[in-house]
Amino acid sequence: MMGRSGFESGCDMNCILNFTKHERVAILRKFANKSKDEIDNHLYSLIEKREKPKFTYHALKGEERHVVCRKAFISLHNTSTKAVYRLTKLLEKDQVPEDFRGKHGHQRSPRPQWVNDMMHHHMLYCVSLQDIGRHDFTDDAGVLVVNRMYQLFVDMSPWMEYDVSYYVYLRYFKRHFGGHCSTLDV
Repeated sequence: MMGRSGFESGCDMNCILNFTKHERVAILRKFANKSKDEIDNHLYSLIEKREKPKFTYHALKGEERHVVCRKAFISLHNTSTKAVYRLTKLLEKDQVPEDFRGKHGHQRSPRPQWVNDMMHHHMLYCVSLQDIGRHDFTDDAGVLVVNRMYQLFVDMSPWMEYDVSYYVYLRYFKRHFGGHCSTLDV
């Protein structure tokens, strides 16, 4: 089975053949350095709601609008059927396309400063205990083991385990105390 080239749409009306290669490239250049909202709004403006057929699709030749089939519209604008379907559903509801990526509200918020302060003070406490010989956070070879410090941190404040994972604790320790210890085991 032979694949289609970049500008073949497979439509019966050969809509794409009405556009020269230069005109097709000009259509695609309109999307260069545009945000998703700007691209969606441009495509949205090129789709009209009708009775039969349900939608009419347009492509621009310079400033002139030309009617094309759905397949040619998708191919000329280098978009997906899913994106065009989404835009037509929005057009039916008279809604303007908006980019909702990253706006679902379920992402974790940045760690509050007081959590960083708690980690920092705990690390200072552990390093000072190690320095004065009151607690040993080293293994048999004399290498500092951050995992033991983290375990003490979680034991002292178990409710912090959700906010501060071992890897967060380790990364913070390396960034702020990495120069303090010549031997460090992660």
